[in-house]
Amino acid sequence: MDHTDKSCLDETDVTKPSNHNQEKEQSDFYNPLLIDLVMRNLFCSEKNLIEPVLCTLLDKSKLMILDDFHRSALDIYRPPYAIFDILEFVKPVKRAFVYLRRAKEYPNPLDDRYQCAKFDMEFKDLGNKVHDLPEIYHVVIMDHDFFGEGEPVYEAQWSFKKTGKLLGDGSHILYINGDNRSDTPLGRLIHDLFCPVPEDMYDKKLGEWTGELIKRRTAFVEAVFSDNEQKAEKKKQEDQEDMEYAKVSAKQPS
Repeated sequence: MDHTDKSCLDETDVTKPSNHNQEKEQSDFYNPLLIDLVMRNLFCSEKNLIEPVLCTLLDKSKLMILDDFHRSALDIYRPPYAIFDILEFVKPVKRAFVYLRRAKEYPNPLDDRYQCAKFDMEFKDLGNKVHDLPEIYHVVIMDHDFFGEGEPVYEAQWSFKKTGKLLGDGSHILYINGDNRSDTPLGRLIHDLFCPVPEDMYDKKLGEWTGELIKRRTAFVEAVFSDNEQKAEKKKQEDQEDMEYAKVSAKQPS
């Protein structure tokens, strides 16, 4: 796969963010809590926001989400945390399924092998024929370059060992390098997914969405803390009243 020359993002919505040196990006831009918040919600948002992201991750010029299940959307620690049924606009038009998950540590390939096999069985159990299996992309967004080869994407496919020729069974496992900050569509997307400052994102639509998400989350947390403080204050007053009542009762003759 070549992630260097294609993007389905609207160029009018992509503006280069403020300059940061590479070392600062690698350290200061890693905010695990914010990454959790964004990835938990991004792939459950509107299709017109998700589709450009999927285009860039899969290196496709255009695709459309047919149906989205978002299974396990609130549990990103168990793959997958988002599932999409897509149409890829090529000739002929192809249908495919996309699984997405995040890897906070070195990914276990057995997990990804199992998920691909599990999908095949579920598809067949729905009454479909094995020969009708669609292509499947299992996308693992790694927090860092755990494989250490510096590749933007590590793609695994079945192939013949001696010749290297692909088997062509339609299964793809893509490990996305979370340290990639190259000046490419994929590098800019990874920058945005890990960027703690919405105003510094390349994709302004994604930046606006992230900013609103942070505002809503902050308001929710503040409301929870405020409610807890009110409850604590009320409990303190009730305890004081109980103590005063107990003192008065103790002074009264039996």
